[in-house]
Amino acid sequence: MKLPLCVIALATVLLLAMQAQAELPPLSNGDRVKLSDTIVNATVGVIAKTETGTATYSDDTYAAEVVVTGVHKSTTAKIGDKVTVHYWQAGRRPSGWAGPGGQYNALNTGDRVKLFLTGAGKNRYELLNPNGWVKLPPENRPKEK
Repeated sequence: MKLPLCVIALATVLLLAMQAQAELPPLSNGDRVKLSDTIVNATVGVIAKTETGTATYSDDTYAAEVVVTGVHKSTTAKIGDKVTVHYWQAGRRPSGWAGPGGQYNALNTGDRVKLFLTGAGKNRYELLNPNGWVKLPPENRPKEK
């Protein structure tokens, strides 16, 4: 049984449209390096969370204060700087709603992280979506005697 060309074309368009609305795949490390204007190691401090949206859907926006402990790529950030990093995560969504979800994981106070950021020229640092940070192992400090 042969399907009419218009049915095949319609099915293809619908499949592509569904795929276009799916959550973003993770960025490779190479893509994160290329897309970032600032890459730093930092210790996460206070995190403020705000929920915005409607009764149907919401987004959680975050502002995390971090202290820069290492600089891999930057024209503005320096070791010791205290900067605010902005990011978001999808909150409530209606059943079946697909699309970008912001960061896969939220930052946690006290974590040591490597941040892949944009916005240095606008003085507003934003994490690359969807995976704009990597948790670093705890710092090994010599034991005091």
